[in-house]
Amino acid sequence: MNTKTVTIIGAGPAGITAALQLRRAGIEFAIFEKGDIGGLLLNANLVENYPGLEKPISGIELVARFRRQMSDLGIEVTKGKVNGIQRTDDGFEIKIIDEDIKCKYVVIATGTKPKVLDIGDKVEYDVYPLRNVRNKRMAVIGGGDAAFDYALNLAKNDNQVSLYCRSTAPTCLKLLYERAKKHPSVELFIGEEFKDLGYDHVVAAIGREPCTDFISKELMDIKVEGLYFAGDVVRGNLRQLVMAAGDGMFAAQDIIQKENTK
Repeated sequence: MNTKTVTIIGAGPAGITAALQLRRAGIEFAIFEKGDIGGLLLNANLVENYPGLEKPISGIELVARFRRQMSDLGIEVTKGKVNGIQRTDDGFEIKIIDEDIKCKYVVIATGTKPKVLDIGDKVEYDVYPLRNVRNKRMAVIGGGDAAFDYALNLAKNDNQVSLYCRSTAPTCLKLLYERAKKHPSVELFIGEEFKDLGYDHVVAAIGREPCTDFISKELMDIKVEGLYFAGDVVRGNLRQLVMAAGDGMFAAQDIIQKENTK
């Protein structure tokens, strides 16, 4: 059985921030990611509210910077899905497909998964896989920040985007609504149900829920020493890059303090 001081589950902004701080403090850790490094940040059209950016950049570009920073520090992300966490007398046992890891601390930064829309099998829930698609007819379903941001992102490559918002009052930022309303390649259908008009791609953004399938109800419901939740997995609708990074930093710093006061 592999032994680490800390196991980080998820390599989005929260998990990456925790890893950077732990490496800085010289604390041994392993970081796992079942999907792509960067999490939902990969879908972001523009990151405009992250400190230190001289100008807005795409989520993909910011993730590329994260990757370079981790590479420079020798931080490797292991591809793998965590199947379970068990408490032990001196910490935790993490169950992965082909190995188990024993550790003192766990940082759960697994983010969220999309709520599924039952309208057929061609619905997608991320826009970054479509980043190189051009000159297509696309539909986005939803009325929140994500839906309007996705529409603007897809429209950049000369795609024609129809955005369907069932509610007559979208819940997105006014800034995003005004941008979408003015964009020549985005058509808004406010207060209307989705109509399948033979779109090349349909992207749904109708809400998300925490990725906690591998965690027992006991561990979710009680405060467990050494177990940290960071980022979107516990932030509900308050999914912000800065908040995720702050959660990851808090978890790492708390672990560092505990280790330094043994």
